[in-house]
Parts: sequence; structure tokens; C-alpha cells
Amino acid sequence: MHSHRYSTTSGVGEDQWVDGAQVIMGSPGASLIAPETTHGYTEQLRSYDVKIVDDPTEMIGQIDGVLIESQDDSIHYERAKPFIEAVMTSSKHDGARTSLEKF
Repeated sequence: MHSHRYSTTSGVGEDQWVDGAQVIMGSPGASLIAPETTHGYTEQLRSYDVKIVDDPTEMIGQIDGVLIESQDDSIHYERAKPFIEAVMTSSKHDGARTSLEKF
């Protein structure tokens, strides 16, 4: 899990920085591969003043982008799906919707 690293510039190469980007919200989810790490990473994010929500869909409308972080790559799409659907149905994000329709 790299979410705690994206909350600071610690351990993230300059080539991966996005100027002005901030991690403001997160949701721990569940880990089948390393469940013992979730609590520690969540607490670390809280220490950076990242708001933690129980349901990831609570972030929709409050964030401009989302990182889907999981050691189990088989769940990325399922976790991303509510955010993709929110963009596809929002007139606020016409450019993003056009880009996503190419997929």
C-alpha cells in the first residue's frame, strides 16, 4: 500500500509529484492479502490530517481524483467503479467523461 506515501513527498520520486495535489480523504477498505497493515496505514493518514470515511462513495463530489490502492489487483475495477460512474453521469466533468468513453 502506497497511500501513506502519496500523502507526503517522502519516498515518492519527484517524477511522480503532481504540483498542487493533496491527499484530503481516504477510506481504508479491507485487505485479504495484508489485513494487519490497514490499521497502521489508516492511522498514519489521519496523522497527516487526511479525513477518513467508512464508505468510499462518501468522497464522490468532494474530490477531484482518486487513487485505488490495493495489493490485490483483482479488486481495483470494483473499487473504482462508483467513481467512474459518478464521472460518467456528471455534466461537471464533460472532458473526463469524453476521455473515459474511449475505453
